[in-house]
Formats: sequence, C-alpha cells, structure tokens
Amino acid sequence: MNFSKRSWMHPFVLTFAVVVCVVMAQDQLPQYSMDKGSPTVVRARRFLENAESRLFGRTNKAQRASWVEENFITDDTEQIAAEANQELNTFSAEMSKKAHEFDKLTLPPEICRPWSARKLTSIPAPNTMCHRIRLT
Repeated sequence: MNFSKRSWMHPFVLTFAVVVCVVMAQDQLPQYSMDKGSPTVVRARRFLENAESRLFGRTNKAQRASWVEENFITDDTEQIAAEANQELNTFSAEMSKKAHEFDKLTLPPEICRPWSARKLTSIPAPNTMCHRIRLT
C-alpha cells in the first residue's frame, strides 16, 4: 500500500473542519431577548433550552482547552485555557442573571430542577473586564 502525505491528511483535515464548523454553529444559535413582553412559562422554557445548548458548547470548548493545557504545558496553552474559562464564566453569569427575570413565575416540575441549577450553580463574574481577567 502506498501512503502518500496527502492520502492520510485528507481525512484529518476534513474531520478537523467539521469539528470547527460544529463548534462555531453553537454560537450561531438564536439569542434570547427579554424585550418581547412579560415573562411566560413558554418563554422560560425556550430561554432554558437556548441557554443549556449554548452552555454545552462553551463548556466543551473550555474542557478541551483545559485538557490541552494539562497535557502540553506552555504559556500559549495556559492562555487559551484561561480565555476559554473566562468566556464560560462570563456566559454562565449572564445566563444566571437573565434567569432571575423569571423568578415570579410558577414553573412546571420538569423544568424546575434545571432552572434552579441554571440560577444557582454559576459563580458571579465580576462586572469589569479587568476583574474578570484577574479571576482567570
């Protein structure tokens, strides 16, 4: 069998391109906006689904960056991991703040648990970028 450089790189490049597209598509999901009227259970459910899917993408990105940092210890990998964690912490804090806008609603039992987790499990990120950078 004749393995040329091109024959084994093609599947690798294709796989890498697909992974990059999937990660980038996570950030292209529709943003939830609170300016559409008063909070309702339907809007709360839609907000939770959107927040969970976007959080999933950011969490995976931060975990991959952390794995690379732990296995290839350089200044660059530490910077990449810190930036990914900063993005995750900022997003999580923003979603936690937005989730509190639905506090006056009585939510159905099937979304109460994930809803409470969304509001309570995030650490509050500092308001200023300078303080966020120092935290990571």
